Amino acid sequence: MPVDEFRARVDRLVDQVKSSEVVSGVEEVLIAGEPKARRAAERRRNGIPLSAVVRDELPGLARELGVAGELG
Repeated sequence: MPVDEFRARVDRLVDQVKSSEVVSGVEEVLIAGEPKARRAAERRRNGIPLSAVVRDELPGLARELGVAGELG
């Protein structure tokens, strides 16, 4: 099958799945990979969340390794 036809079929399938009725307690139908892609985009925008323990350890590790910088 030509690539363009395959892509068109996949696009139609995704549209069909995304337009499915959601069950009670579910906000939206997601396709495979969508949650991970959203999380990656959010982290590119806002950074990677760190626990307080990790955040507290980073300045000491940076000094030990001779890495300059500031956590923001």
